[in-house]
Amino acid sequence: LNNVPGELGEALDSDTKLYRMTRPCLRRFLNSFCMLYRHLYLAERAGGVDLGDVQRVDPNIQKFHATAGSDDYSLISTHWDLFPSAKLDYIHEFPGMYNAISQVIFYHNPGYQRRMQERTDVQGLSLGEAYEAVHILPCLMQLYPEIGLEYEEGDWNPTPRNPRDEKWYWVLAGRRIYLVRPGPGPRVCYHPNIITLLSFYLQTKQAA
Repeated sequence: LNNVPGELGEALDSDTKLYRMTRPCLRRFLNSFCMLYRHLYLAERAGGVDLGDVQRVDPNIQKFHATAGSDDYSLISTHWDLFPSAKLDYIHEFPGMYNAISQVIFYHNPGYQRRMQERTDVQGLSLGEAYEAVHILPCLMQLYPEIGLEYEEGDWNPTPRNPRDEKWYWVLAGRRIYLVRPGPGPRVCYHPNIITLLSFYLQTKQAA
């Protein structure tokens, strides 16, 4: 490193002004590589499930679903606006101090403006095209609470090692939402329209 004093670099040679990476700097790089690997892993695994024949189902989201899911929306939208590894960086930077995601977002971006939840009480199958998934997921969590939610740094493992695992869950990684299904074989599902993912879940459960 050249001319990078402070917490990212420490003096290696005072004459040539060379610096070496500090432990906090190495830790941040490791966090970033770890989380980016998880993102790439999800993206690669998502190609194993064909959603081309899924018939979309109208989830019939009402205004009260959005109201009831407002706390979930605050949590999900804040994660949505974080860069990869931001939460892990904060947890490692301040061990034992993490309590809420708002700490992380305002640490990395003091001028952050919270998102306003858009109305999602639109009927019909165009819901997924009309709104970003971040506005729809909190409502779906009210309708289908049996589907869990994990974040990029969470303790999830979408490999087919345990075919008895009967847990369905969403994974929010970056600005993508994946659906992980139980059982052996390809488990990670992705579609830009979150209603297609929900429809896949409903049709799979119905066929079981």
